[in-house]
Amino acid sequence: MAVIKHKDSGEVLLRVDGPSLAGENLENHRLSGADLSGKDLKNVDFHNADLTGADLSGANLRGANRPGTRQLASGKSDRCHAE
Repeated sequence: MAVIKHKDSGEVLLRVDGPSLAGENLENHRLSGADLSGKDLKNVDFHNADLTGADLSGANLRGANRPGTRQLASGKSDRCHAE
């Protein structure tokens, strides 16, 4: 299971039923302050996601889209569980 935590508090923001976040649909998720450093975010859909203050240092963002850009993936992932 992949977990996204807040970079300061360590609070779990999101759990994903899978080994990594690669290819996940995180559309519309609130990930403000998320620690995404060093994560494999290849082909992740961040359309309309809140990444304010998120740490993306060293993350693999190849093929990922950013908040406000067009959606790359189709449909919601049933493997994501917001906390």
